[in-house]
Amino acid sequence: MIKFLHIKKIQGITSVEFALVSLVFFMLMFGVLEVGRLMFSLSMIEETSRRITRLAAVCPVTERNLIIAREVNRTGINRFNAGNIDIDYLNNNLAEVAVNAQNINTITFVRTRVINYQHALIIPLVELQLDPTAIRYESILPSESLGFNPDNGGQITCI
Repeated sequence: MIKFLHIKKIQGITSVEFALVSLVFFMLMFGVLEVGRLMFSLSMIEETSRRITRLAAVCPVTERNLIIAREVNRTGINRFNAGNIDIDYLNNNLAEVAVNAQNINTITFVRTRVINYQHALIIPLVELQLDPTAIRYESILPSESLGFNPDNGGQITCI
């Protein structure tokens, strides 16, 4: 009878040890998966920023909101939306140019920035959010046609 009680105590201790070790193991495993998800999200955001810059350089400036909406929806990343993208049109000195019919010829560069994106890590028993100022991507390309086709005598549409 004493031997039987001793075996039950050992099994109880084993269960407690398993619970503690498995908790640490699963937290570590989810942490590794979350770092992978973070790297994927940042890679997709960087690629989206680059694609938006390219489209903004060749499409009419009036379509910039459509470009942002289309490309952001392609990412499929949670918490990443059109408000996280900023497109600026720049002159030779990299100063912002107001977009209107008179200033269209002074646009030399197009800049796209990712702003205020927050990525929440989902790790059991751990609440973490990355600082939105830590995730910054900026793409600058020379402006090209900006949607104007001289052969056709007018603007083209991209979207």
